[in-house]
Amino acid sequence: MCPLLSDLKARAPGLWKKPWLRRLLWVLAVPLLGLAAFLLYVRLGSYPLERLEYRGSPSLRISDRHGVLLREFSGDASRFHRWIPLSEISGTTRAVFLFSEDRAFYSHGGVNHLSLLRAMFKNLWARSVVSGASTVTMQLARMVYPRPRTLTSKFKEMVEAYRMERALSKEEILEQYLNRLPFY
Repeated sequence: MCPLLSDLKARAPGLWKKPWLRRLLWVLAVPLLGLAAFLLYVRLGSYPLERLEYRGSPSLRISDRHGVLLREFSGDASRFHRWIPLSEISGTTRAVFLFSEDRAFYSHGGVNHLSLLRAMFKNLWARSVVSGASTVTMQLARMVYPRPRTLTSKFKEMVEAYRMERALSKEEILEQYLNRLPFY
């Protein structure tokens, strides 16, 4: 037996026999072990970067000999699309999207825990979904691998967001997000 544990038992012999204390320890230990297992699962896996390769066909662009665009035809699903590097997207556009979607984008590791708690309490209070908590990285995970909107899917998005944050820079994530976002 561990010397520290036997020392604690010697100091308070009747304390460990109380059922309420054992229940309290289980109530505290089980969630902590679950959290530790979840974090270990996230850390051991890596994000499959081949998922981020864009598979849609770009718009067909016809230009004259001077490079002036004459006509553009839509690609897949009657959508116009051209991949734009982040360096060509204005800082104002980036700031507007981050301000409206994820103000803490540069300060979290893929999941904003405070937003999750806020949304959870608001949704429980309203007894319906009235607030979301998906970060830009979680939204990108859902765009790359669409799933039904369930609690299980949200946990999978969180795992993918953590792994994506470890595999890519914030700029690469933002470029992927802005280029995959549907502008209808």
